[in-house]
Amino acid sequence: MAMELTAGGAKAAITPPLGSAFQSSRADLRVESVLHDLYATAVVLGDGAQKVAIVGLDVLGLDSVLVNAVRERVAQQTDIPGANVMINAAHNHFGPAILQDLPDEIDQGYYQGLVQSLADAVTRADANLEPVALRLGDASGTFAVNRRRQEGNDVVLGPNYDGNVDQRVRALRCERLDGSVVAMLFSVAFHPTGFAYREPVVNGDYVAAARQEVERQFADRGAPVVGFLQGCAGNMRVRVIAPDGTSFHPCSGAEIDIHGRGIGALAARAAREAAMVVGYPIKTAHEMVALPLQTPPDADSLARLRREAAANNDGFSQLWLDSMQAILSRGEALPTSVDFPVQVFRIGGLWLVGLGAEVFLEIGQQIEAALTANHVGQAAWTLGYTNATIGYVCTEESYAEGGYEPSRSHRFYHLPAPYQPRVEGLLVDAALRIAGALA
Repeated sequence: MAMELTAGGAKAAITPPLGSAFQSSRADLRVESVLHDLYATAVVLGDGAQKVAIVGLDVLGLDSVLVNAVRERVAQQTDIPGANVMINAAHNHFGPAILQDLPDEIDQGYYQGLVQSLADAVTRADANLEPVALRLGDASGTFAVNRRRQEGNDVVLGPNYDGNVDQRVRALRCERLDGSVVAMLFSVAFHPTGFAYREPVVNGDYVAAARQEVERQFADRGAPVVGFLQGCAGNMRVRVIAPDGTSFHPCSGAEIDIHGRGIGALAARAAREAAMVVGYPIKTAHEMVALPLQTPPDADSLARLRREAAANNDGFSQLWLDSMQAILSRGEALPTSVDFPVQVFRIGGLWLVGLGAEVFLEIGQQIEAALTANHVGQAAWTLGYTNATIGYVCTEESYAEGGYEPSRSHRFYHLPAPYQPRVEGLLVDAALRIAGALA
């Protein structure tokens, strides 16, 4: 049977109601206003034998409960297997509480509506499949910066002008035979944390403003569905520097929109100048990979940490300690590894690799470099925050350097300890092994 690439897209509003909780804020902070509406986008691609759905949404992160619920509903409503659904979070810090680590903060009515909205978006995209050509492109700017700044004997969250960074804005364009556009996806690899932090305002940061700019520039080209996919942004941040040169500037809504429009202009340019690639056959693979954690704290260590958290009024650490105690109170041992999702789509000449954590940029770059070296002329996108968000996966080198990501961030993700430094190599090897089955 002759193959033909088809695509369809759909978009759904997922803005939370006023009064609901944020995922990444003080526990007492509630939504008071909306700067940008939040959205989910779904793009379905098919080759006549296989279909995949790529979903991006403006939330902080994902967990298996939400992802499995969406996949199950998609499988019920379409002929797309749940394992062929890839869900990516933009890592938006100004969106709703949806993760099970804060169950009491979740608005259950909103949550159930979110699951249905995501499944319905995939269903509508699937119902609108039509023949397309696939185009891929990228354009570079100066919108990102490495955020691990060495100060004395420690690493702080500040601009590192000499650090590794990827300034590309990448675009995937699904084009009808008449030249109009069905759907577009664009991707960068840096934290969307430009907006003034801890303000009670729902917004999509630079992602929302960039998406609006792409939509504006392509309004006369078929008004395509425009979605965003977050890359391996664990140690990268949007480049908005304070006048002191050593810290980040908390942007107003107007400032973040200006910044985001610049990123969107680059994404639109990348899409306009994109080269055609063959978009079939479509192949998929998905595996849970066991990644080891460092030694968890013992009872004495937990007691000491609880005293420190109380003395410092450290609410997040207290929540983490409560979750560790809950595990021990059930008579269970603290876990020593994580079942980590790795998903690979091969869409003709494009490899999409989805990793379920805040992955450092260098790890994604290693995977992409190996795939493009092994498959000359093809492209590879590695995404973090995909199908789960289970802590930070850092480079081995970063553990010796210290800082938030390799040393302290596990508490925010309710992990008993950070990943072991060797996880960098384990994850790269696992991703390439899984991709190798599709070669």
